[in-house]
Amino acid sequence: MNTNRIKNITRFDYRRQAFEGWRVAVARRRAFLALYFPDRRYGGRERALEAALACKAEALALADREPAMERKELQAAFDALKEKFSPARDSRGDAAQPQ
Repeated sequence: MNTNRIKNITRFDYRRQAFEGWRVAVARRRAFLALYFPDRRYGGRERALEAALACKAEALALADREPAMERKELQAAFDALKEKFSPARDSRGDAAQPQ
């Protein structure tokens, strides 16, 4: 897959700050979703991209499926999507590795 241009997805390679991963940003009807998918957490660049693409697809499907949804309702749905794609935390507060 050509990863040079994927709408709503940006690649970040900040080696000095120890962050390499993908950012999904979707805005519809003044509701905004932004999530990061670090390579380290997802087991590599390709798996992080797959997760980012899945998140983007769900966000766009949700926004397109419910065109009459008000901004606050859509923002709440985007926030629920953040919970779904954010990693679970263990008892120490560390992010759990996705399966």
